[in-house]
Amino acid sequence: MGGSPSSSGADGKAVVVFNIGVQAQAKIGGTWKSINDAYTKVSGTWKKITAGYVKVGGAWKALFNSGIEFTETAAGFGDAQGGSSSGTPGSGGGGGGGRVICTWLNLNDMFSSEDLQTDTEFSVKYLGKTLKIGYWFWAVPFVRYLMRAHKRQNTWDRIVIEATRMFAQARANEIAYKMGKRHRPDWTGKLARFFGEGLCWTVGLIVRPFVEKKFAQWLKIYDNNLS
Repeated sequence: MGGSPSSSGADGKAVVVFNIGVQAQAKIGGTWKSINDAYTKVSGTWKKITAGYVKVGGAWKALFNSGIEFTETAAGFGDAQGGSSSGTPGSGGGGGGGRVICTWLNLNDMFSSEDLQTDTEFSVKYLGKTLKIGYWFWAVPFVRYLMRAHKRQNTWDRIVIEATRMFAQARANEIAYKMGKRHRPDWTGKLARFFGEGLCWTVGLIVRPFVEKKFAQWLKIYDNNLS
């Protein structure tokens, strides 16, 4: 559970996820050979199959396995039902972590957990520290406004919330395309990225010398060592 940038959060929970490899063999030249990986072609590109299931008695069961592989990912933490958090969301702070606006939308059922995870992975890998700081600088107070607007629900507040959701989703669609999880680009998302990320970088360039320490805790988690 995240806190505000200048204070600690509540107790958290770490989840270890086991990816079970499927045991399969094929006979080649009279000898059985183990199949270590399986792929399927999607839009002309081979994609690795990471899991397989069969329905037994109306319930999906994982295929038999021969071993365990670990996949390390901070973005994969959540609850047993696939949610992005294992606890009850708090009412303070600017969101549950470095993806401030997307986290708030997710907690209010306006942004999927899958898109949130993809967005977080992209941010950690490809967005620099200056851009992140610029984003947090304006996004934290903006989410506080969204929290108040969500309670008031007047016409203007609903317009702002819906516009925020639309641009966040368009950007998420484009990021999913860049990460190979979507087959076609999102042109509105491209514009949202171009102008939004450009604005965040510019703001970050101005305020970083003054506020970098304020976001030190988030940078420990989301910093990818880019400038």
